[in-house]
Amino acid sequence: MSDRLPWTEVYREFLDWYTDVIYEQGYRAALCDIAARTVELDETWRSVGRREYADAVAARLRLMERHAARLAEEMGRPGYTYQGGPVDWDTGQPCRKDAA
Repeated sequence: MSDRLPWTEVYREFLDWYTDVIYEQGYRAALCDIAARTVELDETWRSVGRREYADAVAARLRLMERHAARLAEEMGRPGYTYQGGPVDWDTGQPCRKDAA
């Protein structure tokens, strides 16, 4: 008996491989099309005044900082810029490093 596969099996494997190749090419072409359209839309809308994501986040942070400063003033607590690290629950002030 021969170790060779019957023609129908070879043909079936070839079609399976070929279908995978065609799918991948179509998928990549679709991704390229989406990327091109995204760039085109981005260029169109950016000139109208659409903000970058980082700009939108920065504007939102500035708004929150203004509200926090106003609230601290209304509550009679001195405001401070948070530098990281643990904060005392009762006072809202940073914990001292030398306190044990």
